[in-house]
Parts: sequence; C-alpha cells; structure tokens
Amino acid sequence: MMSIKDVAPALRFALREYRLYINLGLLSHLNNPLYLEFLFEDERKLLAVSGSTEKQKHSFEIPERTYRDADDECYISRMPLTEAFRLRMDWDKEENYRVIGEYAEHLGVVVFDLTKALIVGRDDE
Repeated sequence: MMSIKDVAPALRFALREYRLYINLGLLSHLNNPLYLEFLFEDERKLLAVSGSTEKQKHSFEIPERTYRDADDECYISRMPLTEAFRLRMDWDKEENYRVIGEYAEHLGVVVFDLTKALIVGRDDE
C-alpha cells in the first residue's frame, strides 16, 4: 500500500484566485508541520519550503483541518505571495502552474525549480 510520503511533493499556483495549493505529499515530507516558510532564490528561480511547529515572522499557518479532512491538498490564499511569484516568473495571471519538488533530506526542505513549472488546466488540477 502506498503511503502519503510516496506522493511527490507538489505546489500549484492558481494565479487568478491568488491561491497556492500545497499537496499532502509536501506536508508529509516535512513531517506535517503547523507552519510553512518559503525561501526564494531569485537567480536560479528555486523555491525552498520548510516546515515548523512554531510561528515565525514570515510563515504561513496550515489549517488544523488539513490533516483531518483534506483529500490531497490545502491552500494558502494570499495575493501578495502569489503575485510575487507571478511577477518574478513572468507567468500569465489567467493560468494555473504546477511544479513537483524534491525533498532535500540533509536540509529538511523541499526544493522546487520554478522554471520547470507546467501550465495545467482545470481538469489536471
């Protein structure tokens, strides 16, 4: 039987709705944190996501119900966050972008190469 850690960590940027969807595979790789932090490396367009049990200045809370009720993802709805990625990546605001990450165990983060993001339609979500 496949465990949630077998699911590739993924993010989906729904730019029109200003939402960043986070799949449970990502949360599982980070040991089901209460908060997420995003660190962006602009030159190579890499995004590192780390988890924490404590609130930090720029962290985002994962709703408690996520681990109880979510089928496969939760979302963060923050216009400044999604707009920052859209502008840095020169993405079309009307599209949805999905990217698969890789768990860097030695750092305890999941790294996403945003240059490899694919446009996905509503049926692919």
